[in-house]
Amino acid sequence: MLAKHKWINLNDEQGARGILEKSIQFNPLSEKIILAFTKFEKSIGNISNARKILEQARITCTDSWKVWTRSVKLEIQENNIDYAVTLCDEAFKIF
Repeated sequence: MLAKHKWINLNDEQGARGILEKSIQFNPLSEKIILAFTKFEKSIGNISNARKILEQARITCTDSWKVWTRSVKLEIQENNIDYAVTLCDEAFKIF
């Protein structure tokens, strides 16, 4: 993926973010893009952006178990256990 190349090999975070933002605009239902964008934001310490991406994805891709699982994992990793449980409860209603 070009965004990963810009980020890892060229150390160009803004370029990588721009590619991921355009990608998600053109294909907002792509789990692959959503999860890559979330991973990118989390890895550079931008947890609030990772959360925003996942929040939007839970609205647009309601039936994506991968998006819900990643959302729960992120909250557990950030020691936000109560919200992780809330997300699990919401996911159980869907699945």
